Amino acid sequence: MSFHLALRAALVGLLSALLMIANVRPGAAQTATGGASILCHMATAAAERSNGVPDQLLDAISRVESGRLDSATATMRAWPWTINAQGIGHFYASKAEAIAAAQQFRAQGIQSMDVGCMQVNLMYLSLIHI
Repeated sequence: MSFHLALRAALVGLLSALLMIANVRPGAAQTATGGASILCHMATAAAERSNGVPDQLLDAISRVESGRLDSATATMRAWPWTINAQGIGHFYASKAEAIAAAQQFRAQGIQSMDVGCMQVNLMYLSLIHI
């Protein structure tokens, strides 16, 4: 399999895992160590396993793309409710806040924004039918 096909398969797997995990009842992930960042870790681990991607590669990428410092552990953790709009990163406390912010950015005419653990641009999601 070519690198591009493998990367696309991993991305589709990751997005599918994120969509499944995003349906966790509110507060469920917040009680786990690392708060909502556990959602990113679970999604990247699932995508790695199902697509033959080396362990912790997608997790490392997600920490670079949407990472924020966890003051309790002094470690960088990926954050699922992250949006980068016009080059400015925004971290939100909940899925609902992130969705509301994305809708507000769109209302302001901002169509291109990177969202979630892996900072996938919303314009690309339609290309892979998500």
